[in-house]
Amino acid sequence: MKDTMLPPEKITGGQLRYALRGFTCTANWYSHPLTKRLVYTDGVRHLAQICKSYWLIDLIALQFLPELIKTSNDWFYSVRINVTDHQTGVVIVTDGNSKKPILTEVLPYTTFPKVKNFMLFIESMDHENNTYCLLLPSEH
Repeated sequence: MKDTMLPPEKITGGQLRYALRGFTCTANWYSHPLTKRLVYTDGVRHLAQICKSYWLIDLIALQFLPELIKTSNDWFYSVRINVTDHQTGVVIVTDGNSKKPILTEVLPYTTFPKVKNFMLFIESMDHENNTYCLLLPSEH
């Protein structure tokens, strides 16, 4: 699937995973415009573009990351996204080793594609300065 012209809510989970399959590393780092604590990869940028989901990067950078730094300050986190047929969803952050949520955000409405257990990773780049990278699992 090339860059799709479908509305994001019409993209299937399989199509989304297929569109992102080629991202195995990154050539560029993108800084979040409102915080220098988070950078993201080419794959995450492509995800945000085809799904029109820069809001997801904002959620992680501005809401989740400050809370994670304040409460657990770990090296690695897993972000799981689930979206239903009814365009509602949930974003769950765990420590990557357990299924117990550290943070959860319910999405009463989203145009993000219907997916089950779509994963992103948050990994520390400079733990002393609380700088993290948001990446696809295939880019890890």
